[in-house]
Amino acid sequence: MKSQKDIFLEYEGDKWLERNSIDKSEYVDPLSKILDSIPLKESSNVNVLEIGCGNGFRLSNLNLLKKWNVHGIDPSSNSISNSRKLKINAFKATADEIPFDDNFFDLVIFGFCLYLCDRKDLFKISSEVNRVLKIQSWLLIHDFWSPSYKKVKYVHNHEIFSHKDDLGKMFTWHPFYTLFSHRIENHTSHSHSDDMNEWVGISLLRRNDKSIQ
Repeated sequence: MKSQKDIFLEYEGDKWLERNSIDKSEYVDPLSKILDSIPLKESSNVNVLEIGCGNGFRLSNLNLLKKWNVHGIDPSSNSISNSRKLKINAFKATADEIPFDDNFFDLVIFGFCLYLCDRKDLFKISSEVNRVLKIQSWLLIHDFWSPSYKKVKYVHNHEIFSHKDDLGKMFTWHPFYTLFSHRIENHTSHSHSDDMNEWVGISLLRRNDKSIQ
């Protein structure tokens, strides 16, 4: 039986991109406010990685507006091709094997992808993200959110499951990581909602090894 990772690398990543294809002029980033709140300089010395970079629009905007040095990974070959056209340093890869050096990134963004990752890979994913983050850095998680674990069939492909959980806990158990902010909103309306099936979390975490002696 194929893993979800293999299915996305083979074809589902490209299908996701096709379903979510929009014109760049129509793109509105739901993370723009919280990205603006992160105290990082507008400088090419700031390295940013988006895991699940999709169409590359978020990273392209961050490079344009903040001059950040932007990098992306995604399981979709078409995503990588499109991202490179936007001058993003992008690679076909998954979060459990990040093709970058240790202690390289000031900010890592999970771009709504963790809910589709194989649960057996979560330890590897958290280890890889911790490896590539700098000693003082930021981590932003945007994904489906649930106070307890839920597993449902992925609506677009019934070979795949969607997993919903409090994903910030992958990191906050460790004393290096502090949850700075957490917002829950509706997946489509981006407003407050009692529909738990549509809850999305936006969690900003700080990695600061220097604070622990």
